[in-house]
Amino acid sequence: MSKMTVTDLKNLQGKVVFVRVDFNVPLNEEGAVAVVSYDDGIISAGGREERISEVEIELKEGSEADLIGFSEEIASKYGLLPGLKSKYSRGIKLLNE
Repeated sequence: MSKMTVTDLKNLQGKVVFVRVDFNVPLNEEGAVAVVSYDDGIISAGGREERISEVEIELKEGSEADLIGFSEEIASKYGLLPGLKSKYSRGIKLLNE
């Protein structure tokens, strides 16, 4: 087993630095509301970095159908694709590359 240097230990650390902007978006006249969050920043781990630029949509009030309709509309309008990996799992992947 080889000895780890201080640099090796520092490279095992990871961090996520991002700015989040939240918007409450009315979905219809019946009171349905979504929270749209935009994250912009960087994931760092293992001496590597990956850019974050993602949109999250959560239902605050209303039905799941309201949220799905809104999500499909903005995904189509802005060319957004669903992402299934968390910031944590993306950091772990950077460590293992």
